[in-house]
Amino acid sequence: MFARWSSPGKYIEQMHKAADEADFFVLNGDIFDLRWSVLPGVGATIDAAVDWLDKFATAHPNCTVYYILGNHDAFEGLARRVDELSARTENFQWRPAYLRMGSVLLTHGDLFWDQQRHPFERTLETTAFRITRMIGWGYHLVHTIQATRIFHALWPPSRCARHIEKALASAPDEMTNGITDVYCGHTHVAASDFVHNGITFHNTGSGIRGLRCNMCKISLPDQCEVSQ
Repeated sequence: MFARWSSPGKYIEQMHKAADEADFFVLNGDIFDLRWSVLPGVGATIDAAVDWLDKFATAHPNCTVYYILGNHDAFEGLARRVDELSARTENFQWRPAYLRMGSVLLTHGDLFWDQQRHPFERTLETTAFRITRMIGWGYHLVHTIQATRIFHALWPPSRCARHIEKALASAPDEMTNGITDVYCGHTHVAASDFVHNGITFHNTGSGIRGLRCNMCKISLPDQCEVSQ
């Protein structure tokens, strides 16, 4: 949401319907674009993001909503606000990098497991972000000329799986032991049930115009443990 090349509106009704029927709903990162937002500034974007999360969770009181940060929304200001939202909203929780539910690992896919390796961005007014904004115009061009198939060429499911497998090699044992499924996003390429070295990978794709958003259904045992 809030990027000029995204079209989240086409999925909103589907999301509400799924949350109505589910025990939990996981938003797995980059739900909001704080880097290239069309709104007037980071503060306005954070306000709009928290307002949307609040309304979504409130609309589905019997469904626990989990929000995992991605590389486009891992900002200190947003983290503080969703922490406040979690404190006052019984059915809303958030995680900075990943969520473990039984044998299932959910993560955005940029794969930073701790605060030291996943620092929150503080401001857009830095050289790095000026460069990022220039890259954003490149993204805009890609979407304008409808060349989004480039993502499929760059990030097939096999490469995504290998990328995550490599990162998991340095992740904490409590995070990786017994994993059977990984749900991620980040690479923009939707995929389901891709098996690599005994682990099944699922990618939720992207709400960017010209790409596909893949809402995945997860079934868990009744006594499934949920951890950080």
